[in-house]
Amino acid sequence: MDSLPTAVADLIPSSAALSPAEALETRASSLRRLATLLRLARGAWALAVYESGDVRRQMVDELRQAVAPLELVEVSLLKGAPDPLRIVRGIDHDGEAPVVSFHAVGRQVADLAGYLDLQRDVLAGFPHRLVFWVDQHDRSQLARRAPNFYSRLSGVFYFPGAPAAPGQDARQPASLATTAAPVHASSAVRRRPYLPTGDERQRVQLIDFLHERIRALRDLPRPDFAAIGDAWYDLAGIFETALPRRWLESEAAYLEAARAYAAAGMTLAEAEARYQAGDAALRAYDHQGALNHLAAALATYRLLAESPRATPDAVAGEANVLSVQGDVLSASGQGRDALARYQEALGLFRSVSDRAGEAATLNNIGAVYDDLGEKQQALDFYNQALSLHREVGNKAGEATTLNNIGGVYDALGEKQQALDFFNQALPFYRQVSDRAGEATTLNNIGRVYDDLDEKQQALAYYNQALPLFRQVGNKAGEATTLNNIGRVYDALGEKQQALEVYNQALPLHRQVGNKAGEATTLNNIGLVYDALGEKQQALDFYHQALPLRRQVGDRWGESITRYNMAVVCADLGDLAGAEAQLLLVVALDEAIGHPDLASDRAALARIQARRAGRG
Repeated sequence: MDSLPTAVADLIPSSAALSPAEALETRASSLRRLATLLRLARGAWALAVYESGDVRRQMVDELRQAVAPLELVEVSLLKGAPDPLRIVRGIDHDGEAPVVSFHAVGRQVADLAGYLDLQRDVLAGFPHRLVFWVDQHDRSQLARRAPNFYSRLSGVFYFPGAPAAPGQDARQPASLATTAAPVHASSAVRRRPYLPTGDERQRVQLIDFLHERIRALRDLPRPDFAAIGDAWYDLAGIFETALPRRWLESEAAYLEAARAYAAAGMTLAEAEARYQAGDAALRAYDHQGALNHLAAALATYRLLAESPRATPDAVAGEANVLSVQGDVLSASGQGRDALARYQEALGLFRSVSDRAGEAATLNNIGAVYDDLGEKQQALDFYNQALSLHREVGNKAGEATTLNNIGGVYDALGEKQQALDFFNQALPFYRQVSDRAGEATTLNNIGRVYDDLDEKQQALAYYNQALPLFRQVGNKAGEATTLNNIGRVYDALGEKQQALEVYNQALPLHRQVGNKAGEATTLNNIGLVYDALGEKQQALDFYHQALPLRRQVGDRWGESITRYNMAVVCADLGDLAGAEAQLLLVVALDEAIGHPDLASDRAALARIQARRAGRG
């Protein structure tokens, strides 16, 4: 069994397997995850694996800023006995326990391993956050010589390569961007960080290794359920980060982790694993499965939160579950119910001063109002979220909210302002390697050019977005982009090609349960048949779209579809039907502040005048 952990070390890619840009990106991602762990988890222990001393010094400087206001204390093990317990006991602190950063392990690694393995349980009683900077050899030695310590680690973080030269950027300048559905944000921190994987061959090797490790741990005379849970959890993370994402396998692995943690008596870990299973089910578009897992997680978190030994982690866990329940309800078209979950989560995040959770929830409340067509209300919440994302340095969250604000301005007809926000969002998505976010923003810039009648430019952006959505297995984004490509072909007069693309989008919308997207594509198919002179066929598609618009509470979209119905009714000579639809259009416009209110009133007046003249 002593040889098992070394297999993980062998699978971590060296900088030789990474381009300079990939090494920079890996370091940035590792630093962000390590800082988040240290800020939120008292008593966390981490290994930071580096290849260059210059990188280590640079990363420690950046880590010090990232964990502020927590104090970071640097400790060299070059001289004296490498006795972490003595060192930790000698560090005075007022208030929150500091981060203790150990380096210069080197020749002391054998002695350090002995101390750590013997002192593990005593050290675990201290709230200090411990980081051990090691190279690959030292990491392998600690895994082999200190298995008790190693099994208690909160995470291993990888910092490959040499530091960037002065003035060198990690990525290229971003281009512009604008609107698919509003993007929902998450603030949840994983119990264990993702294991780094290189190419697909290494991913397969790591999956095989973890399965072997689980079997070995189960075959022990006294199975180590905590370690079994960790192995399943790590396996779930590997499925989750694969391209395309393997959400169903991820969901199943998280459930196995939850069962193992329950057997080990690790109730908080069990709840978090069930929460992750629910999130994976949501991303696999299994909304009922997601709600089932989340209900189980919520019940456990609430028991923990209501106990005499309640911790902020239990309260934050409850808030995270409520937030994802809101995501499921929002995706199912139940916007008002989603708002209730988000508001409950918001209060809990604020009660434990979780600013990142508060920011994500404010964004998500804005997204619901956005979906409901209440654009000014959406902007109010997005702007609150944006300030908090910036305050806590959450680039991914900032990108999400900037994208969503751009979407609102696009819907309000303020195209240049929309482009400005998308232009801010895109480099952040690329910086944090969020391909789905990048694809969403590329799609949205295409929408702006589409609306500005620059159709070829729009197609170019849509065709950049489409393969990215397919690469990550995001069927909702793929459907949205196909719908938008269909709109371009329609505008260019290529009606049959437009219908073909729309008919590719429609089953994808239905597959993922996106009723709002389905309604939009049905509406657009109606427009094509209208242009082809097949008025009754057009009306049939509008009638399919309308109940979906109303079901999801999309009053903005309902106004558009009713207007289109009025146009067809007028063309068919049904002026009474046209007037009835336009009366509802104007009422909807007034309720939501639609920018077409004046022109819709004028259209209504013309129809009423025609009816009066005829009468």
